[in-house]
Amino acid sequence: MTLLYYNKEKECFFHKEASSLLFGRKTLQKAHDSDPFSYSFSVKLYQNRLGPLIGILISPRQLKTNKEVPYEYFLHLHTFLNNNGAFPFFFTAESFKADSIFGYILYKEKWKKVKVPLPDVVYNRISSRKYEQKKTVQRLFEALKKYNIPFFNKAFFSKEDMYELLNSHPFLQHHVPPTLFSTSKHEAQQFLKTYKRIYVKPIHGRKGKGIFIVDVKENFYVVEDFIETRTYQTFNDFYEKELAHKHNKVILQQALPSASFQDKRYDLRLLMHRSADKFLISGIGVRQAGTQSLTTHVPKGGKIIPFGNIHQEINMKQVEEIAHYCGEQLIKLHPFVGEFSIDMLKTPDNRYYVLELNAKPMIFDEEHIRTKGAENLHNLFIELSFL
Repeated sequence: MTLLYYNKEKECFFHKEASSLLFGRKTLQKAHDSDPFSYSFSVKLYQNRLGPLIGILISPRQLKTNKEVPYEYFLHLHTFLNNNGAFPFFFTAESFKADSIFGYILYKEKWKKVKVPLPDVVYNRISSRKYEQKKTVQRLFEALKKYNIPFFNKAFFSKEDMYELLNSHPFLQHHVPPTLFSTSKHEAQQFLKTYKRIYVKPIHGRKGKGIFIVDVKENFYVVEDFIETRTYQTFNDFYEKELAHKHNKVILQQALPSASFQDKRYDLRLLMHRSADKFLISGIGVRQAGTQSLTTHVPKGGKIIPFGNIHQEINMKQVEEIAHYCGEQLIKLHPFVGEFSIDMLKTPDNRYYVLELNAKPMIFDEEHIRTKGAENLHNLFIELSFL
């Protein structure tokens, strides 16, 4: 480890090694032993390069409230990277300048604002689609390309793109539920007639928000959401009340039967990270439906159960094969995918289906998954920065 210093009055980093060192995209000169400093850090040295210097991109709202990406996640990731000799900082697109960035670091359990050089790598953790599409963010991405700074998680995945990507693969097409993206009246009616029980999901939804389920009975349609159950006597009534005003804003998906543990259904959440030319499973979380069976999302009443509880029932070879091909397909569509997550359903007859691929993985509550994920991220940052 090498000691790195910061002087907040001069807004500059320096070191006291014998030769010049690179920190991000800037060469730091040696300072005198008597030069004052505000903060000091232990950073790894790779030949003549410190770090890596990792910019973690977030939105102003996340910076202000810490609600979208919880403080615990910031703290865990920052601490892990620090302990392994990296130098992470959090920043927004608005703080990016031609030769430096004002970012935030965690120092002695308090957030400190520092001026840092352009980083070795940028990790996008923006949680808002709307903010990510702003001109300031898009200009930042263009600048990163211009300066040849690697970055990943460039954008949220489109549900329709992901379905087409998986459905075009000879193996994966057998592991995606039938899904309809057009909600014309005729197509919706035929889809319901074929599958009888379906989910209706917002096309840009997350964390289970806006989902409802539709059951086709002999002479009526039953709609269940998180608040109430509604019944319609005809398809026309159902369509006009539930779907007509949501044209092209929702998807219809067959509600497949799900495996259960202690009489409550569950699904799997896989956290994936890139390593060289392949993807690793950093961990598998299990989410179980609560008193409502509509979704397993924890904010909507689902709960976390240990993977060990159902491990013996899982065909890991097939899960790993599906995960491998998902990664393989993703890199055909996106220039660089560093991480993603998979929502996967297991049926009672031991078949596996990909419900969703996410470019911005959920924050896993399981400590061991977060730690392994941080470890694989750290290795990826080094690979992109120095190798």
